Amino acid sequence: RAAISEQLAAANRRFELGTASITDVRDAKARFDIVSAQQIAARNDLAAKGEALRAITNRYPGALAPLADGVHLQEPAPNDIEAWVNSAVTDGLAVVAGQAAVGIARMETKKARAAHLPKIDLTASYGETNSGTITTLNTDLDEHSVGVQFSLPLYSGGATVARQRETAKLLEKAMAELDGARRTSALHARQAFLNGSAGLAQVLALEEALKSAETALAANQRGLELGVRANIDVLNARQQLSETQ
Repeated sequence: RAAISEQLAAANRRFELGTASITDVRDAKARFDIVSAQQIAARNDLAAKGEALRAITNRYPGALAPLADGVHLQEPAPNDIEAWVNSAVTDGLAVVAGQAAVGIARMETKKARAAHLPKIDLTASYGETNSGTITTLNTDLDEHSVGVQFSLPLYSGGATVARQRETAKLLEKAMAELDGARRTSALHARQAFLNGSAGLAQVLALEEALKSAETALAANQRGLELGVRANIDVLNARQQLSETQ
């Protein structure tokens, strides 16, 4: 907005001197009005972002540090998309949680099947009593028993079969969710790798574009001074430079 304001002032001066047309002034004024409206929208967006940050930190943010100069972005290490995908489908949090869920479902299935099996229990007991009566004094009685108890479930009203079917379906569900987690993790890994690679290439391209935009602006300003460029050319060059920055 400051740069276009200077351009508008210069257009007005040249128009008063008769070296510029009213079109140049109106072009500069239109650009100035547009960028003023954009500045208002940007301020509103900044305020909204501040409120969103306050909702997380419970305090209003102060001055935020801008991007430091001379930042050198590194390529992904390793620079191999399949390596990241393989890591995601084996070590991703959603995949690890899905694997644990499948393991639990398998154990529940075995537990439900075991309800049909007979049980053998080893029992042991020991008892010691001491009593006395008129005819007997200090009578001690020790009892020891060891036994084996066998139980065979014959009928349980269908509850065991229903539970077995339920656990089998829950196992299928857990396995399907694990497969979905692996696919989703692979997709996110591919998207992240491609976005990172594309972003790095975009940064490098924009760095070169910034140099070109600065050169173009300087050339158009010089051309305007020499009378071989119009004010609209300088405005376009300024806008391109700002967008590139």
